Amino acid sequence: MDNKKLRTANTNITLAYIILAIGAVFIIFALLSGGISFVGIIGVFIGYRFLVKSKDYKKQLEEKL
Repeated sequence: MDNKKLRTANTNITLAYIILAIGAVFIIFALLSGGISFVGIIGVFIGYRFLVKSKDYKKQLEEKL
């Protein structure tokens, strides 16, 4: 059961990095076109929060093992 939770935690970390990357791409394209991408800013913020929480969750699971 713990391996399944650990695998889920690793998947969450990967998803957080993907969300961060997508948000960064939105910001870069918006800056290149001369504007501001609120979607990109929100995406980076949410991705960062999700990444921090996912890493904390993984650390808790590793301490249990």
